[in-house]
Amino acid sequence: MVERITQANGVQDMVLLATTKRRMAEWADDDRGVVALIFAITMPVMFLLLAGAVQYAGVTTQRTVAQNAADAAALAGMVAYGAATTPDETARQEQAIAAASRTFHSMVDSEIPNAVAAISLNKVGDTASVSVTFTIPVDFVFSSVFPTLTTQSGRAVSTASKGGRYLDVYILVDTSQSMGLGADLADQQAMMSNGSINCSLACHGPESSPSKDTVTIAHAAGYKLRIDVIRDAVKK
Repeated sequence: MVERITQANGVQDMVLLATTKRRMAEWADDDRGVVALIFAITMPVMFLLLAGAVQYAGVTTQRTVAQNAADAAALAGMVAYGAATTPDETARQEQAIAAASRTFHSMVDSEIPNAVAAISLNKVGDTASVSVTFTIPVDFVFSSVFPTLTTQSGRAVSTASKGGRYLDVYILVDTSQSMGLGADLADQQAMMSNGSINCSLACHGPESSPSKDTVTIAHAAGYKLRIDVIRDAVKK
């Protein structure tokens, strides 16, 4: 009796094992719902990657805008430094830094209001350099994984070497009576028709020709000479 019960139990175990194997094989061959399962697993990852790509593109665009602004600011600062007329070196540097700051923020504030720029001017000998270093705080989707993505930074430098802050310019103006030509065509024609001058060039003053001062004659007749134009310009 005991032997029959044991055999029966063994048969039941074999039947259960065979049934289990058959059902596992059926499940393995049944691909219904697989696409939905894969979709449910992969879509969150895909959305995360897509969000990261879009955000990274935006950050890259912001960095390009800030870099262009830094380049323009460094150049504007250097131009302001060279154009400053004050002999006070500290004041010149302050004007340069202020010009660079205005340029930078005018180009970025509308798009990147949280951009920060550190501007400095260094001078060694006759060479001055304006440096603009910017940082952009970034709340990136992968910032916790990649801490370096929490900020974007860049730097621009504009350098100029000066031979001298001020240049002395000398203008030599010929105001001698050799500039006695009529100022315009009408004056020249009038001088030609004047019997006392009889030419368009009134170049004879009393020191060169005491007997015939054509300059005085031209002035007395109301003619305007080129020397008069030059003298008027110098007086102004």
